[in-house]
Amino acid sequence: MAVTGPAAQLSAPPAPPRRRVYFAPWIFVTLAAAVAVAVATVLLAGSGAGLTDGASLAGALVGLTAGGLLGAWAWRSAARRHTG
Repeated sequence: MAVTGPAAQLSAPPAPPRRRVYFAPWIFVTLAAAVAVAVATVLLAGSGAGLTDGASLAGALVGLTAGGLLGAWAWRSAARRHTG
C-alpha cells in the first residue's frame, strides 16, 4: 500500500456522506429515557405539590426543557473549546 507518491493518489474522490451530522441510535434511546423520566418526575412532584392544573405542569415541562437545552449547549460548547 502506497502512502506517498503517485501510487497514493486517489483515482476518484470519495462520495460525500449521506448526512451532515450522524447521531448513533443509543443517543435517541438515552434522549427518550431522559424525557420520560423528566415527565414522570414533573407529574409525580406536581401531584404532591398541588400543581395539578395543566398550566402549571406545562410551565414545569417548559422549564425542564429549557434547562436541559441550556445544559446541552453548555456541554457542547465546553467540549468544542476543549478539543480546539
